[in-house]
Amino acid sequence: MSNNQDNNDPQDFDWTNWQRIDEESNHDGPAIYEVRIITGEGTPVPIPRFLSCDNDGLLLIGQTGRGMEARRAQFVCGVENCYGHSEGNLLHQLIRYSPLNERFQDYRLEFRYYPAMDQTAAKLAEEQSIKRYICKFGEVPPLNSVIPNRYGDWGTDGRS
Repeated sequence: MSNNQDNNDPQDFDWTNWQRIDEESNHDGPAIYEVRIITGEGTPVPIPRFLSCDNDGLLLIGQTGRGMEARRAQFVCGVENCYGHSEGNLLHQLIRYSPLNERFQDYRLEFRYYPAMDQTAAKLAEEQSIKRYICKFGEVPPLNSVIPNRYGDWGTDGRS
């Protein structure tokens, strides 16, 4: 995996392969990460959005300045116990109180990440990734609730 961070375009990042959310990342440094939902057969669950359908099934885009493995574990704790990670906590509530389990009976969660040089780079990469997602789909991923630097520079448009 190369550190291709001179160009902060998230599409150019050298992401890790997708792996199950319950598998350790083995990365203790800063990173940007994504979590997606897949079917029991391993294909992403398409998620209808305001402007287009997200065929990659992304549930969230996040970053960590401390360590990817700790952040992954916090997300799992949030999903299981509703404690430790705001997006994981929200997913816990959806699992508990919504028809998620009936609609997607054999779903699984996967994550991938891109190691960042430092916390500042991770935050910038998250901001750009979320803004690109918004430009493409018209809203943030389902579990994200914040747009980093909402009124700051949005760079190039996300229509490409």
